[in-house]
Amino acid sequence: MIGFIRGTVDEIMEDSLIIDNNGMGWQIYVPGSLLDGNIHQGDEVKLYTYLSVSENAIGLYGFFTRD
Repeated sequence: MIGFIRGTVDEIMEDSLIIDNNGMGWQIYVPGSLLDGNIHQGDEVKLYTYLSVSENAIGLYGFFTRD
């Protein structure tokens, strides 16, 4: 699976970020605590990821730590 993604924050949305990783934009859903002024557009970030696959959706979730 995808263990982590490192890249530049391209866009900040209500519940997710778009991370530019070598020209590919990954939409990663993040907890609200990450979006409370901790991350700004243009920041370099490393997010550990969890890929959620269900019958109706696929979502990539990101966190600062593996925990």
